Amino acid sequence: MKFFKVFFGIIMITYLLLTFMSYFIKKPLEGTLSGKLTINAENVVINDEIIDISRIEDIGIIIGSYDNQEVEYSSRSIKPKISNGTDNVITLCFTDGAKHSIHFKQEFFEHYLSIKPFIISLIKSNKISILKATTILNIHDYDDIQEFKKEINKKEPQI
Repeated sequence: MKFFKVFFGIIMITYLLLTFMSYFIKKPLEGTLSGKLTINAENVVINDEIIDISRIEDIGIIIGSYDNQEVEYSSRSIKPKISNGTDNVITLCFTDGAKHSIHFKQEFFEHYLSIKPFIISLIKSNKISILKATTILNIHDYDDIQEFKKEINKKEPQI
């Protein structure tokens, strides 16, 4: 009987230690991050391939995490509770019917807002709706949506 108490005690201490340590461990990367994704107001650059906005018919963006984000698991879970920031996908649908999905790493919270000029260009060229843009950019408040609409309608300075 004493053996089972000691064994159970060791199991419990190990479990508690793993649960505590999980708050300081980053989720491991599944696969590799390779290549470069750059999004500008006029185009998307994947590695060295420049994709002009005119070739894009539709776009889907899922923003799932950013680097060092605390992940919501049960407090009793021993899974790592820090994200590696790679649960993000951009899907480009082209005018020729081709489709290209790319997983990417988001370095910090609201890093996705850096694509705002690109999203505005897509709206101005009637590639996506304002509703879809506000969803992508996580704009939900009425006043923020109105401010975003003003930003879309702002005229570019003439040079």
